[in-house]
Amino acid sequence: MLSIWESATESASVEDVKAVLSQFKHYDKSDMLKAVLELPSQIKAAIAASADFSEGEIPLDRSRIHLFGIGGSGIAGDILRDVFSPKKLISIHRGNDPPRDRCGVVVASYSGNTREIIDRVHLLTGGLKSVIFETSGGRLKELAHELSIPLWKLPFGYQPRAALGWSIGLLVAIMVRWQVVFNSEQNKLASAADKLEKSITLKDLSEHPSMRYALPISQLILGKNALIFHSLKCTGAARRFAAQINENGKQPAFAVLMPEGLHNAIEGISGGQPNEWTLIYFTDPDDPSFLKDSLERSLKFVKKKGFNTVIFPALGDNQFELTLARIFLGDIVSVFLAILRGIDPTAIPTIEALKSGSSI
Repeated sequence: MLSIWESATESASVEDVKAVLSQFKHYDKSDMLKAVLELPSQIKAAIAASADFSEGEIPLDRSRIHLFGIGGSGIAGDILRDVFSPKKLISIHRGNDPPRDRCGVVVASYSGNTREIIDRVHLLTGGLKSVIFETSGGRLKELAHELSIPLWKLPFGYQPRAALGWSIGLLVAIMVRWQVVFNSEQNKLASAADKLEKSITLKDLSEHPSMRYALPISQLILGKNALIFHSLKCTGAARRFAAQINENGKQPAFAVLMPEGLHNAIEGISGGQPNEWTLIYFTDPDDPSFLKDSLERSLKFVKKKGFNTVIFPALGDNQFELTLARIFLGDIVSVFLAILRGIDPTAIPTIEALKSGSSI
């Protein structure tokens, strides 16, 4: 890895983290922090629960699966594409029409009422392909019974983005049952989740490295536009981070793939005001040298221009551990950002108004 990536992001003191954590009781009315901390336990619970669900018919074509989901219901596929090789094992469809092949289809809507999904269910069922519905209830649950489609049940009562661990765990379990990946991949995921869970419970929360890294990162993002430059191996984690800043922190954030970002986004921000932006870099130990060079050149350029920059840290012995570490840290940053702004991270009034068709 190039020397520039060896410089660690500075961490906050335990006392400073404790001071921010003490503010959660005032603003975090629905306990979004608790849901964030549940990520590893949700994954383990989902894997255990999957034993009670039917996989239906094994797909005739097991070269990949298709995941139909939007927002928090679709991001699990992006995240698993960070982990699995080749990435084509999962095709993600966000409301567009399905391909005509014999691969299995997972239709995911946490609420079960996502309009863009429900309106296309008739295109996703029938023919020579296996289908599973994944939801906590709503119309999708009703359709599962009406159409005799296997239902993989998510626990009710979460915001979709707060049930990510369940979505990841169930999706991997489906891929195993459909023989798209080996059971060893599920075991690696469970092991990574177990390792993260133990790290959370072994120390006082304010001492956890993710908490201490999250605070200064959130302080740098506070009141800024966040632009996340990322490598291909970090695509899902970067998109998740941008979405969490949007929804929990209520601030603009955008994920940009490198080296593509050197050919467009870098030009756009170079003509703006550096004090309006924080640039965040996601990279992976296995990224090719040419990509690390692209990231390094852009980092040197924007630093010289006066932009705030963050090299996003992640520790782990394999892609499962690295990916969970990135997700967990990014989620913590997003809820810290909300508390620093003095707002409730859970409420999403604009999204809910748009979904319901009411005035904003």
